[in-house]
Amino acid sequence: MREHVAERVGGRSVLCAVSGGADSVALLHLLAACGVPLVAAHVEHGIRGARSRADCAFVEALCAKWGIPLTVGRLDVPAEAAARRRGIEETAREMRYAFLEERRAALGLDVVATAHHLNDQAETLLLHLVRGTSPQGLAGIKEESGTLIRPLLPFPRAAIEEYVRDHGLAYVEDETNADTRLTRNYIRHEILPRMEALNPRAVEALGRLSGLARAQNDFIMGEARRVLQERMRGDALADVSDLHPGLRGAVLHEYLSRQGVTDADCGDVTRLEELLCMGVGRRVSLGKELFERDTKGLRRVIMKQTDGLYPLKMGENRTPLGRFDLEAGPVPDDLDLGRNAQVLDADAVKEPLCVRSRREGDRVRLLGGGTRKLSDVMTDKKVPRALRDRVPLVTAGEEIVWIAGIAPCSPCRIGPGSTRAWIIKYRLPEE
Repeated sequence: MREHVAERVGGRSVLCAVSGGADSVALLHLLAACGVPLVAAHVEHGIRGARSRADCAFVEALCAKWGIPLTVGRLDVPAEAAARRRGIEETAREMRYAFLEERRAALGLDVVATAHHLNDQAETLLLHLVRGTSPQGLAGIKEESGTLIRPLLPFPRAAIEEYVRDHGLAYVEDETNADTRLTRNYIRHEILPRMEALNPRAVEALGRLSGLARAQNDFIMGEARRVLQERMRGDALADVSDLHPGLRGAVLHEYLSRQGVTDADCGDVTRLEELLCMGVGRRVSLGKELFERDTKGLRRVIMKQTDGLYPLKMGENRTPLGRFDLEAGPVPDDLDLGRNAQVLDADAVKEPLCVRSRREGDRVRLLGGGTRKLSDVMTDKKVPRALRDRVPLVTAGEEIVWIAGIAPCSPCRIGPGSTRAWIIKYRLPEE
């Protein structure tokens, strides 16, 4: 294990992420034994209170005992997660890696090392499969990516625990690792043990699959980049329908990545393939970007916020008329999400989906059929005249599909045949 770690580091200076758990303590011990220029880094996330502070104190004492310099980051993940409206675990990961990279650069070190191992690889692969993934997702965790290295990735957890025992290393346990309400922990404690009951070497098998997928993905993505360069016509992607489905999907995935959809999955690629088969002028939203089928092929639409028209993209949208969160998913069982949320039939929406204020002559189709003047609707709803210009109208194409916070409209409503939904949630500008 030490020889492999030394080979992966290759004499570079290292910032080692140390949580205090067995894996990170083992990695820190191995790196110190390799004699490379080394600094430890610990992140206190502000999540677990006194237990988290105790872990930090343990790492401080350990580094002092071993004579290893330590840098500590104290973050307020819960507050940031609330501000971003993101999950705690996801926010913690993003903030942790941002801190590690910032400290690496500030200290003039070559790489950041984390203690991910083969079981982490297996869990990640299963997590990707459960959530839905592209072939690229089967590649799992890379042993080296930019300034980030994972020298323990080829080794199973059991081998690392054996190293810790053999060297009498002390470590701390994070009690949240046993909480099976977290998806990764459920996979770790419930799914993987059942797989190992069928095949004791299931973790190694998943690791081999990941390695094979990574090698094949590297090859096909190289081809995809070559084909993409050949098929680009200015800022448009020419027809790719003649390509083998496997290569076509890779080309479209790479195209999306270059257009800003960095987390594209199989569903995004499928929607782009469907767009290729549609008529000229049709559009779809993917991630936070809008794409159009024109006479030259596929093109990303550069939306401009002109004339008080604010395009809505997937995720959070902040506009002068309020904040709008747009998400896609299956049709929810309960369509009544309150007056500040609306469920639309995703297949009925004529894109782009936008927000604007009222205009002269606006008419709306309300539930029950027929159209009415928007001004009459606002009168019926007792909206003060002084506030009417501040009421957001969500539009699909040229049609109003929701008077936000006031009344639902008939266009794009969920019907018996609806299978995909767009959920829009609205907050006032000052919220």
